[in-house]
Amino acid sequence: HIKGKRRANCRVGIIGGPGSGKSTLLKHLATAYAQNMHKRYNKKAPKLIPILLYLRDIQDIVISSEPGKKDLATVIESQDWIQPLNPRLGWFHTQLMRKRCLVMLDGLDELANTETLIHVSRWFDEQASKYSGNAFILTSRPYGYEAAKLHRLDYVQEVQPLEHSKIKAFVGKCYLKHERATRSLSRNTPPVIEAAKKNGGNLIGRIVESRSLQRMSMNPLLLTMITTVHCTGNELPKSRSALYEAICNVFLSDTQHGRNINYGLSNIE
Repeated sequence: HIKGKRRANCRVGIIGGPGSGKSTLLKHLATAYAQNMHKRYNKKAPKLIPILLYLRDIQDIVISSEPGKKDLATVIESQDWIQPLNPRLGWFHTQLMRKRCLVMLDGLDELANTETLIHVSRWFDEQASKYSGNAFILTSRPYGYEAAKLHRLDYVQEVQPLEHSKIKAFVGKCYLKHERATRSLSRNTPPVIEAAKKNGGNLIGRIVESRSLQRMSMNPLLLTMITTVHCTGNELPKSRSALYEAICNVFLSDTQHGRNINYGLSNIE
């Protein structure tokens, strides 16, 4: 739904910075449609066949000089994850012609160079026109979208920074999960809720007191990192570079020693 209207055939561009959740959104949509759970989010959502493609993986096919290989249906059938499904020849072309698909193309900005980006954007316009009536979602960071010059998008939506209420809710849920895992429990018992409220509240207080943490916590990926670092009892960083270093220490150093795992990597300085 866009602006309250049922548009199964709309073509939407989602623009956002790194870590803003663009790829996660597409994965979530693909999973929801594949498991027939999409109506839990919107009862009027049409039933569609989800197709998720990463543009960095198909760019060589798209820029090839053989027109037959560049057709969207052919590109879909060439993907490794399709082979186990063993669809009959031409099945995806038929579904696209019958306007039954949700085509999600991730990472326009991740292409090799500007020339390839422009070439792929032209290919998108061609396929969106050829298979009009299907739903298309394309994601990109701002600079990729600005260089692409797309002409077949009906709407362009920009991912907004997380509001404080969303940050607070996210931290609360993360700490509930963390406390359950720490106690090897499958449900939220009173001690779990109390500990999660206390520790989550401590983190929210730290975020409110620090402008740098406030800025970083508006990004979903960075907020996940901040919460993970705080959950493991490490010192919260004051800059993005320090946060990256801390999260690497958590996942590579702390986990390696804590679980006696040898990754074959030297210690992080």
